[in-house]
Amino acid sequence: MDEVRRCRWSVSLWSPEKLTSSGADAVIRDETFRRNLALYGVDETHVVYIWGASFRAAYRQIGLVHKRLPKHVPLVAVTATLVPGAEQNELTHGLGGDTFPDIAWVLDAGEKVVLYCKTIELAFRVALYLWSLCPAGPARRMKAVRLWYSLTSSTYNAETLDLFTNDPDTCAIVATVAFGLGMNQRNIWKVVNVGLQDSLSPIIQQDGRAGRCRS
Repeated sequence: MDEVRRCRWSVSLWSPEKLTSSGADAVIRDETFRRNLALYGVDETHVVYIWGASFRAAYRQIGLVHKRLPKHVPLVAVTATLVPGAEQNELTHGLGGDTFPDIAWVLDAGEKVVLYCKTIELAFRVALYLWSLCPAGPARRMKAVRLWYSLTSSTYNAETLDLFTNDPDTCAIVATVAFGLGMNQRNIWKVVNVGLQDSLSPIIQQDGRAGRCRS
C-alpha cells in the first residue's frame, strides 16, 4: 500500500512529457495502482490547448492516458483563468475599415451580446456595420443594435437596458468601457472585445460579465 501511495503521489506531479515514459506505462498498468486510483487531475488547464497545439505536443497525451485508466476514475481539470464555453476566436480582419464580417453572427445568434470597443469612433463604425445588416427601417435597426459610451444620455441608456432585458429583438450593445462602470446587467450571454485591450484587467472585467444569468 505504501508503494501505491507513492505511485499515486508521483503521478500527480508528472509533467506531460512523462506520460509517454516507460515508467508511466508501468504505473498505469499496475493492478494495485489501478484499483486504488481515485482521481486523475490536470492543473493549469488553460495551457493545454495553446501549448498542446504548438511546442509541447505531449499535452495531447493527457486525454489518451485518461482512456487507459479504469472507468471509475474521473478526470478533473482546474485553472483560475479558463472561461466557460468554446475556445476564443480572433478577428481575421483589421479595425481600420467599415466592415467587420467576423462579428456579423451577433445578429443571428439569438443571444444577448456586448461588443466592447476601445474608442467611441470604433464603436460607431461597428454599430454602423451591424445596422447595415439589419432589416430595413431605422427604428428596427436602432432597436436591434444599441450604442453605449460616455456621452450617451441617461435616458437613452435606461431605454437600452430595458430593451436589452425585455425585447428579444434587441440583441447587441456596442460599447466602450463606460458600459462596465457600476453595471449589474445579468442577461449578457457573450462578450466580444473588438481589438486588443491595453491590459489584462479590462478583459477580465468585461468578459466576466457574460453568462451570469445561467443557472
